[in-house]
Amino acid sequence: MPDIITYKWDSDPNYSSNFFVITKYYELGSVHIPKNIYSMSVTLGTPEGESLTLSNTINILYRTEAEERWNIYGMFSFTAGVGTRTVKKKIINVPGIQLKLTGFLGSSVYINDIAIEYRIRRKKNVGSPE
Repeated sequence: MPDIITYKWDSDPNYSSNFFVITKYYELGSVHIPKNIYSMSVTLGTPEGESLTLSNTINILYRTEAEERWNIYGMFSFTAGVGTRTVKKKIINVPGIQLKLTGFLGSSVYINDIAIEYRIRRKKNVGSPE
């Protein structure tokens, strides 16, 4: 993995049209049990009383423990309304995942929540020889 840079979190709202957010590495439970990722959802919001005025785009990238480069998971664009946007794409046999969200937000939109839908891979039972 590349060198680690640590930033202090500032909880005061700071609106910017271009942004990127990198999450920590999520192990999704035990690293020894393989998992499949099925979808990722991002919930967006706006400050009370404000509405979206311009086009907004968010790209979702990911990498696993064994990778140093970012892979494209998906993207979504929207011009009106806030709420949850879901991108469905299956990633097979991952121990964990790190996300990078990049994009352009044309008004004061904020990311409220990020959700990952995953399931533990079950081992296929092999019957004993007869």
